[in-house]
Amino acid sequence: MRKAEYEKLDDGTFFARIPGFEGLWANGATVEDARNELYEALDGWLYVNLFVSKTPLPDVGDLRLEPPRRTAS
Repeated sequence: MRKAEYEKLDDGTFFARIPGFEGLWANGATVEDARNELYEALDGWLYVNLFVSKTPLPDVGDLRLEPPRRTAS
C-alpha cells in the first residue's frame, strides 16, 4: 500500500491505484475511503490472480510475490 497513488478527480472524489497491478483501482469520497476500498480490492485482486487466472504477480520494489507452494499430503 506504500506504493499506492491517489488522485483527486474533478467531482471531488479520490481515485487510487497501485502501479504495476493492472486492473486494480478504487474510488472514494476521501483519500481514506479510497485507501480502504483499494485495500479491499487488493485482497480480491490477489486471490483472482494467484488462484483463478494464475497470472504472474508484479514485483514491488525488492519484494517478489509468488503463489504459495502446495505440499504433498
